[in-house]
Amino acid sequence: MPEVLDCTNGGAAMSRWVYVGGGSGPNGTGGAAQVLGVHAALLPMGQQGRVLYFSGSQWVEAPLWEAIENEPNPPADSRYPAGKAQIDHTRLYDYATRQVSNPGSPDDDLFCSGHAFRQDGRLVVAGGTQHFPDPTEGDLHHAHWSGTRSSRLFDHTAQ
Repeated sequence: MPEVLDCTNGGAAMSRWVYVGGGSGPNGTGGAAQVLGVHAALLPMGQQGRVLYFSGSQWVEAPLWEAIENEPNPPADSRYPAGKAQIDHTRLYDYATRQVSNPGSPDDDLFCSGHAFRQDGRLVVAGGTQHFPDPTEGDLHHAHWSGTRSSRLFDHTAQ
């Protein structure tokens, strides 16, 4: 169960934080949060709501996924489970139970995507990383990153 921390400023309570982490390893892996939460959205579900957080590749190159993502039917490729694991970094945190679950990720690297809510409460997630730049280009922060043109909906009412 995640640890609950009360944050104060000179004895006056400012906010209440729920720590979902625990020690995490390289690129945010591990800990109770399980993944690096690059993107997050509070979903209108459950008694107190849930937070969907995701990051695709977590800024770690996904060579198996890059090798199969543009195939006509990636799930038919024998490398699909291992490749999909490189980008399956979506988690759902339930405030009422303080539990983290994996609702699964779409077949896109959602790292560097954008998101917004539709009026009906579904979350639109657009873009993401198509390919990592060539490491010989030098500093990855200034290299050319190709983006994906896909858009996805996360429907919080779907089971």
